[in-house]
Amino acid sequence: MLEALLDIKPLWYENSDCFESIIASVADWKGYNYEMIFTQSWGFGIDEENPDYPGLLGWRIHSGKGRIAPVLREFHRIEFVMQRAVNFGELMNIILNELNKGLPIAIEVDIYNCPWQNDYQKIHNSHFVLVVGMDNATCSLICVDTMPPKNNVSLPVDFLQDKLVMCGIFNYLPAESSPLDARPVLREVTAKVLGHKGYYNNFGDEFGPKNNFETMRLFAMFVRENMNLRDEVYGYDQSNLNMAPIIWRLKNIGWNRKLFTKSLEYMSRITPQLDFSGSIEQLNHAALLWDWVSNLLWKSALSGNLSNNNVKIADKIMQAADLEEEIAYMFTEMC
Repeated sequence: MLEALLDIKPLWYENSDCFESIIASVADWKGYNYEMIFTQSWGFGIDEENPDYPGLLGWRIHSGKGRIAPVLREFHRIEFVMQRAVNFGELMNIILNELNKGLPIAIEVDIYNCPWQNDYQKIHNSHFVLVVGMDNATCSLICVDTMPPKNNVSLPVDFLQDKLVMCGIFNYLPAESSPLDARPVLREVTAKVLGHKGYYNNFGDEFGPKNNFETMRLFAMFVRENMNLRDEVYGYDQSNLNMAPIIWRLKNIGWNRKLFTKSLEYMSRITPQLDFSGSIEQLNHAALLWDWVSNLLWKSALSGNLSNNNVKIADKIMQAADLEEEIAYMFTEMC
């Protein structure tokens, strides 16, 4: 018997990850906007060397995403709170409590245990799905998956036994009475990527002093002088080479530039004084540069040409850094 089945359609927003797509799907179901979550997509960072993967750049670079929950609350009036269930009983109580209120709940799963996923019982990887109902007859959760988009798939609760599962709980807040102004958020985002010291982020903690574009240039230097592509793609073959961290993460960085443009389009609608037409075109060009870098790495690894393209790749990264820094300074003048 199915209980509390919610009619939520999976909305896969182009280039978004499963977490963002789940939030977009729930917002769309309730008739809310969600585009401001993509303001947190712009950035670039290099972590300290991972001791488990010494010398590998692919495990250190990331897109520098910020926290989306504060902007989701501030601009779209959706509260999204993450909590960890300490045991299976608590997890089921949380899920059933939300379903009984007529609300979905996001839960963390391992795609190894998801029968509808292509990598079912092949690889372990953390993933989020949306629980929209319960099938008591089969002791299964009815879920919506956004990557790939799947309606009402069945997840046996046994797969969640003995796991500390992260849950995402939604709450809807009254609309703001005063008009929204996107400029403060644009100032925050620009301060983050420029690494302005002492600039307080109203949507999180104080920004560190790292200029993201200088970090990109540092990465370009590492690529030119030190990157060993053979080591970076070791263990991957032709069938899954695109999942090597150095390739996948660089492509993800390009995707996130495109996502950021979606937030700019929304900001220009709620704050008509802002005209982003030129900067959107430039960011899309930056996304193409990152995509070019990722594709050349993939082709180099596939062909066995593992070092001859390092200088070309580094030059493209430098071009992306210069272009994006120019955009950031343009934003400081706008707000």
